[in-house]
Parts: sequence; C-alpha cells; structure tokens
Amino acid sequence: MSKLFDEEFLQKFSRLKFIVRKVLAAGTTGEKTIRQKGGRMEFSDYRKYSPGDEAQRIDWNVFGRTEKLFIKEFAREESLPVYILLDLTASMAAPRRSKKTPARDEKFTYACQLAAALGYIGLVTDNPLRIFGFSGQLLKTSTEFRGESQALDVLKFLESLDARGETDLSVALNSLNKQIRAKGLLILISDLMESRADGERGILAGEYLLKFVQRGFVVSVFHLLTRAEENPVLTGWVKLKDAEIGATRTVLVDEKKRTEYLQTLNKFIEEWQSFCAKHNIKYFHVNTDLALETLLLNFLRQGGLLK
Repeated sequence: MSKLFDEEFLQKFSRLKFIVRKVLAAGTTGEKTIRQKGGRMEFSDYRKYSPGDEAQRIDWNVFGRTEKLFIKEFAREESLPVYILLDLTASMAAPRRSKKTPARDEKFTYACQLAAALGYIGLVTDNPLRIFGFSGQLLKTSTEFRGESQALDVLKFLESLDARGETDLSVALNSLNKQIRAKGLLILISDLMESRADGERGILAGEYLLKFVQRGFVVSVFHLLTRAEENPVLTGWVKLKDAEIGATRTVLVDEKKRTEYLQTLNKFIEEWQSFCAKHNIKYFHVNTDLALETLLLNFLRQGGLLK
C-alpha cells in the first residue's frame, strides 16, 4: 500500500462506488438506455402512433393506462469527455501536523484521492477520462481511460505523480486548451496558490479558465486548503519558507499579523468564488478535513457529471 491509496482509502473508494451507483439509480426514470456506436440513445419524449411506426417502439404500459398508442422517441446523447487538471506544484505538498499521523503530503494526497473519486464517476457513467498534472510549464498527460474496468489504471497513474515545482496555472490552462479538442467536463483541482504575491497571475489564470467556458465546456473548480492554512496556530517569531520558490522570511506572528493573513486569505477565496459565479463555473471551497464522501455527494447534487 502507498501513502496515496492505502487501505483506508480503498475502503472509502468502495463506499464511493456505492454512493455513485445509488445516485445513478435514484436519477433514472425507468427507461433503458439504448447504446449505439457514436453515442447513446436516450428516451426523450412521447408522440402519438402513426401508421408505419415500428411496433416495438410502442409503450404498452401507457396503452394499458390510456388505451391510446404512443411511440417512444429517443435522442442521441454523445459521450461527455472528462478532463481532470491536477495541481502537482510544491505548495500542494502540505504535511499533516499531527502526533497521531506521520508527516505526509496531506493536501496532495487528498487531491489525488479526489481525482480518483471524480475520475471513477466518469468511468462508471461511460465517459472517456483523461488526467493532466501541471507543474511549472510541464503538463503530464495520462492515456484515455474508458469504463469501470480501468479504475485501477487511474489509481496507478495518480500514484506515479508527485508534488514539486512552481505554479503557473495560466500556462497550464493555455497548454491544455491547445491540446484538447472535444468539449466536455473540465475539473480543476488546486490550491490556486501562485508564486507571485501581487495576485496578478491568479487573475490572469481565471481568464484562461474562462476560455473553456466560452468553448462550451462545463467547468468545475475544487479549491483545496488545509486546516493549517485556514487557521494557522503559529505564534511568536517564526521563519517562513515559500514552498515553491524557496524564499524565506522571518516574521513576528501576533494577533494583528494573524488577522491580516486571514483577511488576505478570505479575500483570495471570495475573488475566486465571485469570478466562478459570474461565469457559470462550479466552485467548491474544500478543507481537506472534509470527508470525500460528503464532497462527492455535494458535487453530484449540483450537477457535474450526472443529470
């Protein structure tokens, strides 16, 4: 077992599978999907029977209730490609500070497990899945995964990744925009932290994200932060180091400094929330203490992959 997909996660993953199937079952209308090459044929509506219509398309249950003949009409539904863009930068390698739990990359582990869970939804709903990891100007790309049988291959690909390097989300989004042709569902999993303190690059990153919306993609952002980032417990003189560029600074952390930090962080979160709401992008502010099962249910209920 690894730190990403240990026995505890595999047990969660089994529960996640159950949740997905339960939501799928609850969301069906009783009509069977007819699968055909080039897409799926799904029930659309009824119309009155006309001479020459195929008898097998008559809904005999409706006839039994109304004594009138109605034909089922179907509409073709193309598969919806799922693209997961995963942050592989050094700021994602935030260790868990706990005496009970060995130090590990808490945020990155959570991000990979979330990617696995969301990817599984794509697989079980018969949508092609590709995962892209970004760090600096590099974009690591998976093969295309299809079908529930490839869930293990998804885990193996995520297992091969690690968190290092600087964040340049604009470059990553621009590169991805050039690579993928078929519009679909784009899921960004990141702490959205950029190396520049002025936030200019973050605003620019939002504009690159908007290009996918303009192309017809359904976009979701999972903004990951740890408890230590949202509620730091440091006090006194401390030496802080930028995880990505290595710059260090010694500061006095008192109540005033802590208040300034929280105000800056909340403004950062609110800016992303506002941007996403304005441009019809689903935004999830996620504390890594939140159970994956709970997060997944929230995602499913707000639309996402399932109708």
